[in-house]
Amino acid sequence: MDIAKGEKVEAELTHLIERRHDQRVVEEGHRPSEEMYEESTRRYQEQMRVRARYEWHLYHRHMPKGCGGRWKSLPPTTRSRPRS
Repeated sequence: MDIAKGEKVEAELTHLIERRHDQRVVEEGHRPSEEMYEESTRRYQEQMRVRARYEWHLYHRHMPKGCGGRWKSLPPTTRSRPRS
């Protein structure tokens, strides 16, 4: 009985996945796997860039307090944010 229930759930999941795939194909058209992978990679890399910028900001935001008076003696180019 448990096996039959598991197979029923698996069939429902398969149906749900196929229905969502068909809906996406109708809305967006067919896309080869390579294109989807490239798009996914691009989005992930952009998220990592945003996260790195935010973490850089958090780390350096408190820099003047941690350096004491030495921060003021640094050249202005050192104190400014590096260009990326």
